[in-house]
Amino acid sequence: MKAFFGSRISDHMIRTPEGYLVCRDVPIARTGIQQYAGSEFGGEEPEKVYNVKRPEEEVFNRTALVSFEGKPVVDEHPDEDISADNVLKYIKGTCRNVRRGDGPLSDCIIADLIIYDSDLIHKIEEGKRDISCGYDCLWDPEGDDGYIQREIRGNHVAVVDRGRAGHKVAIRDANTTPIRRKNMKRSFIAVPIGDPAGVGPEIVAKSVASKDVTAAAKCVIVGNKEVMDNAIKITGENLTVNVIDDVEQGDYREGILNLIHIDNMDMSQFAFGKVSGMCGKAAYDYIEKSIELANNGKVDAVATTPINKESLRAGGINFIGHTEIFGALTNTEDPLTMFETNGLRVFFLTRHVSLREMLDMIKKDRIIDYVKRCTAALEKLGVTDGVMAIAGLNPHSGEHGLFGWEEVEEIVPAIEELKKQGYKVEGPIGADSVFHQAAQGKYSSVLSLYHDQGHIATKTLDFEKTIAITNGMPILRTSVDHGTVFDIAGKGVVSAVSMIEAILLAAKYAPNFTK
Repeated sequence: MKAFFGSRISDHMIRTPEGYLVCRDVPIARTGIQQYAGSEFGGEEPEKVYNVKRPEEEVFNRTALVSFEGKPVVDEHPDEDISADNVLKYIKGTCRNVRRGDGPLSDCIIADLIIYDSDLIHKIEEGKRDISCGYDCLWDPEGDDGYIQREIRGNHVAVVDRGRAGHKVAIRDANTTPIRRKNMKRSFIAVPIGDPAGVGPEIVAKSVASKDVTAAAKCVIVGNKEVMDNAIKITGENLTVNVIDDVEQGDYREGILNLIHIDNMDMSQFAFGKVSGMCGKAAYDYIEKSIELANNGKVDAVATTPINKESLRAGGINFIGHTEIFGALTNTEDPLTMFETNGLRVFFLTRHVSLREMLDMIKKDRIIDYVKRCTAALEKLGVTDGVMAIAGLNPHSGEHGLFGWEEVEEIVPAIEELKKQGYKVEGPIGADSVFHQAAQGKYSSVLSLYHDQGHIATKTLDFEKTIAITNGMPILRTSVDHGTVFDIAGKGVVSAVSMIEAILLAAKYAPNFTK
């Protein structure tokens, strides 16, 4: 281990006397399964999402490790490989002391990054921490929907805004899917603005102003012009509202907010942060119009913003939330909710019921039905490989009846029957470890048995990037997983990270719904 001398910022960051930033023990890559679109590596179907494995024997191969030693650190990936001819154009630092991690990082390549460039140092200290390796490799086909990366050879290490390899690889590989590239077809995504009294209009304004969103999608905002004009003013975003009647009329260049205006707000009666029947009914109108666009094939997906259940009720809307509205308006009896964050996918066997009622719903037939439907939903998203893990219910999954009989009487028999029918499932696996194992790539998804079991796991991993996807419908819907946040509505301080992520995820999966 090299010794670095200077002022200690944290256990992993040191400023040298020259002002350089030394980032120690940084995970720069990991084993497991990541998702790539075919166009990123020359796959047979350019817009199809493939599961790509990085096996331990390839990642930690001595030649692979040595290939990253001394390679340049850059700020975002360049459009070309780095060589002696162009390195001075891009280099911001160097990668040193490359090795395999140990303990919790035993599935990662770790290294010390020495950053020389003052601009990149400032960005890192301000929170830009995701890491992405630029490398060459062989793509070895595995089945119809997967590949294995072999003979990995490093070219550079990039500090990026969004990481592919997950929450673990950070100071973490870049998730710049091909739909975000300018030469790729952008999907139409309808975005209803949510409850006007909440933060929905503000996160919509901030998201439309995002260059990542502009590159990935053609956003069709559904809402009220006065509300959106106000939101743009509050957030200070440099946006021009373009009112349209049809998606084809939109101008989808940067700085343009294309709005289907619905005249349903009396601004003289409007107030931020209050339960309001007017706002509840308005929010429903925006959702209804967005679903209509998707049902008619005008847009490829819907990315929703927060609504308030009390306001819906006050407005005479007899639905308790988005999922029920989408189910009714798409003629879907029981839509499936899936959370995704940093590659971790979680389904829910039960949701908005009490713990007492939940226990009565842990039944063999229900588990079998949900696994089959969840598997079909994953296939629709393009995820056709991997194993679904079934979370345990009781401590240590019941210890054969010592701490409860649900596993013995209902869960294990369901898993055994599913395996007989050819489904790739494992479990029950203790809830204290199954989500971590899935996040590391061991499982392609997890079936959580109740609401908080899965919510706590995903939101602890990355609260802002936990996105809800409603599956099992003829259309695709993604959503932020936070509420209207009435206490900060109208103040311009709300983070739009979750909304941006919801739109990007909708754009990522939309091609699977529009083939």
